[in-house]
Amino acid sequence: MILPSMILPLPNCTLQHAGPQKRSPCLTLSLRFSRARYTAPSLTPKIPLFLLLACLLSSPATLLAQFTTYSQQVEADTFVSSGQPDSNFGTLAAMQIAAPTLAQPRTLETLLRFNTAAMHAAFDTYYGPGNWVVAGVTLSLFSNVATAGQQPANGSFNKIAAGGFEIDLLSNNIWNESSITWNTLSSILPGPGNNNTLTPLGTFLWDAAGESSSAWTLDANPNLAGEIYNGDAVTILGQPTADSTVGYLFNALKLNPGYLNVTAMAVPEPSIHAPGAWTELGRPDQSCRPRRRHERCRCPRRRDFAGCAAARLRPGLPRCGRGRHSPGGWR
Repeated sequence: MILPSMILPLPNCTLQHAGPQKRSPCLTLSLRFSRARYTAPSLTPKIPLFLLLACLLSSPATLLAQFTTYSQQVEADTFVSSGQPDSNFGTLAAMQIAAPTLAQPRTLETLLRFNTAAMHAAFDTYYGPGNWVVAGVTLSLFSNVATAGQQPANGSFNKIAAGGFEIDLLSNNIWNESSITWNTLSSILPGPGNNNTLTPLGTFLWDAAGESSSAWTLDANPNLAGEIYNGDAVTILGQPTADSTVGYLFNALKLNPGYLNVTAMAVPEPSIHAPGAWTELGRPDQSCRPRRRHERCRCPRRRDFAGCAAARLRPGLPRCGRGRHSPGGWR
């Protein structure tokens, strides 16, 4: 006997927006089970399938949360060079993060800007307006010249070399890829007389071993998550770390450009939040009430409850705290 088809949501549906083509997320998977012969693969043969089905139906929404990834192509990109401080390189098909060497004593830094408005709209459509949080961010870059010791054809680039580099988030998104230079880069960097900020998103090691593509996992801190959640522009600065020897060349917008890949998850319903976790409205779950004046309201570990994960990842919401004046701490 064949049971009716079960429609289950896929946990890793992907929205891909590359140029004019759009691919909708995969929403359902139809599975058929034989009641007489099939048992749950992760259970012992003595446990029938209906127990697994009962567990799925009774599981909280946090365990069945959907994760969706949207890949946004870069909107503008270029690099600047200390060796040619008044030159603009916005028309080239590649850019480079490079540290100075004895043979090539110049520093090269890159700029990439992403428009997250379409991404924001896609997540709002998929989950409902505001019913999602940023769960992870990666940056995909592609290289045609990626082996240590190679000299790119354009003499403005340094030799390919292994080394460390860092990726930072800039708050100032007002720059033009066709005009910015090394000497004008300071206008969008933090400095005297401006309110510009720079937020580190991670340090990385480029091994220069010939890989044609790389995906770098960025720190989805509140600044980055907030810009994505609001559908704002995101400007990323790439620069060599201190004492690095890196020469990392990758493609620009004109040829196999970079992508910002953002994974979002649904905001859990307030009723299923664990005691002490913060709801999507920013208020603590009232089921957590200390019995004594100075008793601390216990907050579950983030890896155990989606409530704390949502409070941590959704911009503008307080976290479950540990100190006297922390949200969710002493009352």
